Parts: sequence; structure tokens; C-alpha cells
Amino acid sequence: GEPTESMIEATKLLARKEAILLDPVYSGKALEAVIDKAILGDLDDYSDVILIHTGGAFVLPVYQEAIAG
Repeated sequence: GEPTESMIEATKLLARKEAILLDPVYSGKALEAVIDKAILGDLDDYSDVILIHTGGAFVLPVYQEAIAG
């Protein structure tokens, strides 16, 4: 349930590039994992990768301080 620095960076990147907000617990950490796998080359054999956004953006105010830095 605690935001990590790399998860915060991943969610900010998606918000800037695609205007999609993710919750910083489940969807945010899933995005962080996908980005890490992509950087490591673990997804190179796949032409498509799907990340399912499960919602949760309504909890963003709870994590406002952590996200703002």
C-alpha cells in the first residue's frame, strides 16, 4: 500500500504522455513492473503488451503528498 519512487515516476510519465491517471497502489505498481520488464528486455519477444487499468484514481488525493514529492 505504500508508493515507491519508481512507481511514482511511472505514473507521472503515463499522466504526462497519455493523460491517464493510475492509482499509486495496484495499477501504478503494475505499470512500474511493465516498464521495468521493458527496460530489461523481457518483453522483446512480444509484439503487444496489455496493462489493464482497474481504476482507483479516486484514491489519488490520499497519496497527494507522496506523489507531489
